[in-house]
Amino acid sequence: EYMRRMGITNTQYIVCRHTDREHQHLHIVANRVDNDGNTISDSNDNVRNVKVCKTLTREYGLHFSKGKMNVKRDRLRGKDKVKYQ
Repeated sequence: EYMRRMGITNTQYIVCRHTDREHQHLHIVANRVDNDGNTISDSNDNVRNVKVCKTLTREYGLHFSKGKMNVKRDRLRGKDKVKYQ
């Protein structure tokens, strides 16, 4: 459902779930060239990701975790690091 709403369809992808840390999470690696040879746009994928995650969270009756103070800021990189500065 997430991949479809992100517009990442008709392509190869792999999902890897991590349970070896305090917080469970997953990584998705997708081929941006679909099975027909067309490029899948990654334009505004961060904005689209937030919208899709919020929508799916509500639809499935989930909740966003709290505890921003528990974030290990020294391990953050790039855009994530900027959010906490």
